[in-house]
Amino acid sequence: MSNLRQRFYIENCPVRGEVVHLDEALQTILSQRIYPKAIQVLLGEMLSATALLASTLKIKGRISLQIQAKGTLKWAMAECNHLGEIRALADFSDDDRFAQATDSSTVL
Repeated sequence: MSNLRQRFYIENCPVRGEVVHLDEALQTILSQRIYPKAIQVLLGEMLSATALLASTLKIKGRISLQIQAKGTLKWAMAECNHLGEIRALADFSDDDRFAQATDSSTVL
């Protein structure tokens, strides 16, 4: 399973949802620039969020999620269109904290 966006529901139960798996697409994005682990995780989280939100679009278009900051992370963005095509980028300053970080909580 590389990339997947699949809706689901449970019959006779008020449960609906969507599963998103972006392994291949995320690896392609991350291979184009060297990002610290914390920013890799942040971009993955942002891509998952935009892919899930894009499934709610009722028109042909795209949804974009952007973060701007004044610290080490300057900005990050993730985007998904109605076809499920995604992209993500980030800009940051070098910081020794990123070398030890394993999740996105240290980015902001």
